[in-house]
Amino acid sequence: ALPTGTVRKSDAYQPVPKLWYIPFSMNSAKAGMCLRLSSVNKAAERVDLGPVGQYSFEAARLNPNMTVPFLEVEDKVITDSRLIADHLFQVSPGVGDLSVQSSGKTAELTSFVDLIAAWDEAVWCFSQIGDNSTKANIPRFVTLHKNVLLAASQARSLPPIDGRSVEDVYLKKIAGLRFFQHMSSSAPDAADYQKQNRGAFEAIWERANELLTAQGVADAFLFGSELTTADAFFVPFLYRVEFISKAILKEHFGTYPRIRSYWEQVQLTDEAKSVTGFGKPYIAKMMLSSCLPCKMCPYFVGCRKCAPLTDEMEQ
Repeated sequence: ALPTGTVRKSDAYQPVPKLWYIPFSMNSAKAGMCLRLSSVNKAAERVDLGPVGQYSFEAARLNPNMTVPFLEVEDKVITDSRLIADHLFQVSPGVGDLSVQSSGKTAELTSFVDLIAAWDEAVWCFSQIGDNSTKANIPRFVTLHKNVLLAASQARSLPPIDGRSVEDVYLKKIAGLRFFQHMSSSAPDAADYQKQNRGAFEAIWERANELLTAQGVADAFLFGSELTTADAFFVPFLYRVEFISKAILKEHFGTYPRIRSYWEQVQLTDEAKSVTGFGKPYIAKMMLSSCLPCKMCPYFVGCRKCAPLTDEMEQ
């Protein structure tokens, strides 16, 4: 499986939370909305890594998995959206989470958050798009191949990361991305995993409907009148489904009308707009500002290929 995040010891002390993220990514959106709901929202710093910034040497040193988001806070680097949510819930809860804690519903909230965290959003999205979705990984592979070769050439001057060479850190990332691409494809051995993942997708809808129905009033969120960490995970979920397939969203709204009314209501909040404000216009601006379409066009049409790895690296 792809690596999951951890809590790492930082090389430097970060007095206020600093979130490194790509706002459009679903995991980043979860962490971003959790931070927006927390008591440290106004003091926190945010760094938008852009389309491939997570693969830089600087980012790799902070988070060797090179995933987003990751949060620097005090003497730690938290490299997983689920762990970031837990940290903020425990250390800097906002009004909604404080209410959940005081009402004894922490376990119920945690269970729902874990349900969403267990769903493989990336595999679901790519499998919905089909095998053409592999083109989305071309900029990632181009950057990673370039950086691993650079790391190999500068091996003597680059300090190790968690006891591993920088070259090894990048090779592990490339292997993980290749595995992800395979598991989201139409390959026969990926079918069982995708079927299991679709089951996880449906379970989220069922449980969210139960939570909303239990509130007893039409204008409540998942755990009452205030937004909580649970909403910070569910809002990006719904937004991603809408982005990938409005037909699937409409179908599920037909089955769960209470979730439809929730979605209409929650989008009016400023907190949810920290998620929904990063859609297709944001992606277009991000791509154009980095000239990514022009840079990648030769790779998309097959005129150029990623810099080849050495035989030793491939092994």
